[in-house]
Amino acid sequence: MRQPITRYCCLLGLLLIAVACSGPDANSPTEPPAPTPTVATAPPTSTVTSEPTTISPSATPSQPAPTETAAPTATPTVTPTATPPPGGYNPNIGSRAEDYVYPAVVAQFPDGLDYQIASHNMAQRSWQPGDPSLFLGTETVPSAAGPSPSEEQQTAQLRAFLEKRFPNQPERVDGALALLSDDRMLAKVTDHRLRVALVALSGTIAEPAIERFLSDFLLLEFADLAGQWNGESNTVVDGSGVPRQQVRISNRHQHEHFALLSVVLSHELMHDDGSISRDEERIAPMIQQLVHMQQMLIDPEIVQTGTWFARYYNTLTLARLNPAFENRLTLFERGGAPFNGSFMDYLDGYLLDQDLPESSNPSPLLSDILLALAERDSDVPIDPAFDDASIDFIERNHAPLGPVELVTVGCILQLEIPICANSPTDQPAGIAAAVLFDIDGEPLRYLSTDEHPYFDGNTLVDAGIVVTGNPSESITAIALEVLEDGIVIATGELISEASWPAFGNDRTLRLGTDSLRFAIPSSQFAGIDRTTDSTLAMRIRATTSTGAELTYDAGEVGKLVLYRGENRYEDRDEARGGDDWLTPSALAVLEYFGDAVVIGDISDMNGGPFPPHVTHQAGVDIDAWFWGYNELDAATAETLIGHLNDPVYGSWIELVYVTYEQNDSDPLWLAIRDVTLDDGRLARDVIQPYPDHDTHFHWRIVPTE
Repeated sequence: MRQPITRYCCLLGLLLIAVACSGPDANSPTEPPAPTPTVATAPPTSTVTSEPTTISPSATPSQPAPTETAAPTATPTVTPTATPPPGGYNPNIGSRAEDYVYPAVVAQFPDGLDYQIASHNMAQRSWQPGDPSLFLGTETVPSAAGPSPSEEQQTAQLRAFLEKRFPNQPERVDGALALLSDDRMLAKVTDHRLRVALVALSGTIAEPAIERFLSDFLLLEFADLAGQWNGESNTVVDGSGVPRQQVRISNRHQHEHFALLSVVLSHELMHDDGSISRDEERIAPMIQQLVHMQQMLIDPEIVQTGTWFARYYNTLTLARLNPAFENRLTLFERGGAPFNGSFMDYLDGYLLDQDLPESSNPSPLLSDILLALAERDSDVPIDPAFDDASIDFIERNHAPLGPVELVTVGCILQLEIPICANSPTDQPAGIAAAVLFDIDGEPLRYLSTDEHPYFDGNTLVDAGIVVTGNPSESITAIALEVLEDGIVIATGELISEASWPAFGNDRTLRLGTDSLRFAIPSSQFAGIDRTTDSTLAMRIRATTSTGAELTYDAGEVGKLVLYRGENRYEDRDEARGGDDWLTPSALAVLEYFGDAVVIGDISDMNGGPFPPHVTHQAGVDIDAWFWGYNELDAATAETLIGHLNDPVYGSWIELVYVTYEQNDSDPLWLAIRDVTLDDGRLARDVIQPYPDHDTHFHWRIVPTE
């Protein structure tokens, strides 16, 4: 801690949350994706470079055309993916935690801990202390008593510690231990206890601080510090007249475990130049507590020494683990009164009387640490300073510590988390995560909500869910509910009866799509509004053997209805739930044009992939034909332009795919090139050239009002 800040300034800001993860855009530059209907929450459907469909009407036109082969039915078994559980916790945080080895995780969960289950438990915070003696209260707590282990003993302890951190990496262990006898180390750190503590940062996010100290700092020592400071970092002038940083740790803590001493070093070494600011005294504690978590995941016993130092850092870690519940912690103000504000308020309360600027200079060490914290695909700030941008980055990135690791930290601190080993706490049953799929194994974005003849009149939906509960409990029933405006309008039951085992010792039941296929009788949709685009809410309901009713909001889907017109050609893809499915707004357009066009493929049940098409996934893409289309001449263009100029629905036709060449030898191009449509669009922008559309055209329908 830089003078004159008191030890309380080590308290930290908020820990989490959250990074929404989104995958790369799969859309092709050649055929743009169908836009999501304006009322839908699902992402746009994706396209690739070609759409090799050649279809013709089943009526007997004079122009022959090849037919299209129906795509095969696909019903894969899919396990649930990570989706945010209730409570706002984003389980994508910590996505690089597998890059680190933490033996305490294995010891706490020898059979493994499911990522989603850990995320679900994170969402149930706050976690209350099961053993308050591990944390600071209002009572006086002593410092560690001596004597300290000898240099030989501490070196052996450090080796054992590093061998846990770097299993099967003897070169990493030996390389770290070699630093103990580095000439720079011996010159700057005369006390072996501090040398061991500094090297103990190897493998943590603060490891870059070791070389930073050896290269640029002047001194590290124990000292008699005034007040209750844990340590200080200040600027002195060396024998050559050069300003250098020195770090002094209170000799009250000289007998502490080296892993705990490494935590205070990770803080003080952040002060690596002559500047200091409020944000620097916010960021340093945020870093130090992540280091504390990493160290206890190697040696959990450091949290149980009972010393002031251990209980102080345990208390700060409790604060980091419970960022959203400021009124239920064993934290106290100066004077012993319970603290009831936010965590940043708690920290800032001890900074208000300090004459400090708000932010301070860029720091190479901070840059290295932010890089270690960065989630995959996260943009690390360039030349980061101690400022709000760096605070925000640390709150959103802590890759070495994912949900599994954070839950393990809570278990080590004996917090009341039901899934911790030997926890006496009953775990209320709950659905931790759920994902819905269409029968092609793709995430469900649309739902077929109309009476229909396919699959014996049922709309099919697959699911994968993770349920938690007490060991002897089990699930007795699961159903899928469809809600409109908060009212259940349809319920799907499992196609086949199933029985599931008890939750067991890991208190977890994972059910995949091999056992969870719901059939929603389409007759339940008889009264659905077929005229208005809208979304529907999906909810999973489960019942346990103790009679508990569990629900999980599984998101919203766009509504698709059935096209019942008889002006169709080709087969209806019955094995895929029919290809008659479209949005209500697209239905209005087709019914309006009636027999002026003959309709081919639209979208399959529940939308989604429709091989061999690359669009036709959202109920807005329609293949169609009219008599004389295949001539692809000026008369063809005149009919297409007539559709687009229709005063009722012409502007709803966003684009038309047709096969033609944009050159003066192509009669269709010449007929549309200089035409302005009645709504002001250019015909050549709407009627776009696209291969394999010489025997049918393609409409994309998006309402403009």
